[in-house]
Amino acid sequence: MDANAKRYLKEFGGSMAAYAVMVPVSMWRLRGHEHTPPGYGIAFLPIIPSVLALALWAFMRMFRGLDELQRRIQLDAAAFSFLATDHPYLGFPTKCRIAPLRRELGGASADPAVGVGAGHRQAEVSVKNSVRDLRAQLSWTQAELAQKLGVSRQTVNAIETEKYTPSLPLACKIAKIFRKPVEEIFKA
Repeated sequence: MDANAKRYLKEFGGSMAAYAVMVPVSMWRLRGHEHTPPGYGIAFLPIIPSVLALALWAFMRMFRGLDELQRRIQLDAAAFSFLATDHPYLGFPTKCRIAPLRRELGGASADPAVGVGAGHRQAEVSVKNSVRDLRAQLSWTQAELAQKLGVSRQTVNAIETEKYTPSLPLACKIAKIFRKPVEEIFKA
């Protein structure tokens, strides 16, 4: 386990420990109001903001240690899990569940409740690159290139296999390292 993961687990564990301390405090404040709606509000009022703030703080510290591809993966996973829960407190329509989301990922949806239909999707452009060839010419490993770029080896692999198109700043870093124009390395 790397240092970032250990730090994240320690900070997230701290937020959960704070939660465990706040539950008995809230229960103590709840005495006399048990099992009533105002009682539940009294019990959870001090807990929710502190736990959310600590968990968000730990997540943001972990997030800063990730490279571009890892950030995108984490944000996609967080967005999907948020949308897939259909949380009743946020008022999501009941039609917006996993099945329509899966249909949407495969193509345009006929369901107007989902909000995306035919014509709302932008066509994806396939971008070819010569990163693997340029790296091989310099006899660099993926790990060496990743270190020079400040990303993970997995990100370099995903770029080389064209599973991931880098952002413009990362593409510019790649061009600068190989001393070639961006247009020469990345072609649509």
